[in-house]
Amino acid sequence: MKYDIPISIFVHLRNVRKYSCLFSFCIYLLNKCKIEFILLCIYNIIHIIKIYLILQCQYLKNRLILIFRQGIKTAHFNVIIIIFYY
Repeated sequence: MKYDIPISIFVHLRNVRKYSCLFSFCIYLLNKCKIEFILLCIYNIIHIIKIYLILQCQYLKNRLILIFRQGIKTAHFNVIIIIFYY
């Protein structure tokens, strides 16, 4: 498989002084690792973040149901949190 890497991004990072370290790190990864491995790592990180967010949503939903069952007056505050969370 051949992957097209946007060279302009790396050139832009090189031109910006505060990102010079990031640019060097990207070049190091490209030289030392295979592109497929880097993309696989990125995919796995995104997948882990996605699972974490789903679990957080489930936790908040279960907590909201529990609060409604207990009849606490602050339940409307948690509804607002759920709405903003999505």
